[in-house]
Amino acid sequence: MFASKTSNKIIKVLHIATGNYSPRVIKEVSTLSEDYEVYVIQAVRLDDDEPKAHFYHINYYPQLWKRICFNFPKILFWYFKVRPKIVHIHVIELIPIAYLFSLLKTKIIFDIYEDFHKKLPTKLKSKILISLFSYFDKLASKHFNLIFAENTYLTSYLNIRKNHEVILNYPRKDDFEFIHFQFNILEPEIFYIGQISVNRCIEQLLESIYLLKKLYPNIKLNLFGYFSSNDFPKKLEVLIKEYDLEGNILVYGMTSFKEAAEIAKNAFVGIALLKDIGDYSISYPTKMFEYMASGLPVITSNFEHCLSVINSTKSGFSVNPESTQEIFEAIHWFIQNPKEAKEMGNLGKEAIRKQYNWESEAKKLVEFYHKVLID
Repeated sequence: MFASKTSNKIIKVLHIATGNYSPRVIKEVSTLSEDYEVYVIQAVRLDDDEPKAHFYHINYYPQLWKRICFNFPKILFWYFKVRPKIVHIHVIELIPIAYLFSLLKTKIIFDIYEDFHKKLPTKLKSKILISLFSYFDKLASKHFNLIFAENTYLTSYLNIRKNHEVILNYPRKDDFEFIHFQFNILEPEIFYIGQISVNRCIEQLLESIYLLKKLYPNIKLNLFGYFSSNDFPKKLEVLIKEYDLEGNILVYGMTSFKEAAEIAKNAFVGIALLKDIGDYSISYPTKMFEYMASGLPVITSNFEHCLSVINSTKSGFSVNPESTQEIFEAIHWFIQNPKEAKEMGNLGKEAIRKQYNWESEAKKLVEFYHKVLID
């Protein structure tokens, strides 16, 4: 049982996340479990070393209608069983049910990971659905307390009526402290973890590996993560065969960073590329900071905010995400300059220790919760 420092009574908090695994949820729950009794409804089972909280597991369905029809009744059940003081939602589809909870005098926090005004047209084809989600988004701006994962998202939310805070999605220092890569250039390996999709430049990356294989026949690209759509695994398989990369591309499913780093321990560079689509050009790729925290140099997109981090920390290269040639040249440079690559990785790790870490953001989260409670 966890008592809140703001009261002698136990304050219950319910986090709800119906999407794929998000380290941000775990970081927030870990931070809040020190002060509150935290309950979590989510679609991913966790390891035994995850936060001290009460976890209720629901199924993950790629189809929105299935998530609503099959998961919403379970969410309602657990809400009335827990009777939380605060409900903290992590996806936009939960706004309608969260609004219902707000009518029952529950305080609602909506954690905004992306700029929906820019992202929805790229995700949804139906104009009706886009209009519906836009309406829910405006509803949240008026009635919910808001947390933004990026400062730039504030420009799309001009009519906020309740408390709001920017809490950046930096990595926890301790999560990466004991991860070490060997930088084995004799068996060069490239590390990629995250969503596997066209928008994450997987096609350009494969083309780069095709060029690199001519110089380094045993080069490997490790892909860890989930596919953006049901048809992309087949498309990836076709591309791998087309480029004759069957022995060079290793595809894994959803894997923790720690486990992935153990599998790809020879890696010498981490890839965090995003295309200029939706809100990507104004968002930090979370994986960029995770690679830095683990001691890997990074190749990321040449967007202004990414450039500022890479240039100030000297922890990697920013390239045109649409340019196979620039991606190839950056990877090739790291292979040819292993000592410099390792030094870049060390500089990135030091930057995480000093500046870009979750510990600095966790204080803002705790203060924000106190503000919501007394409002």
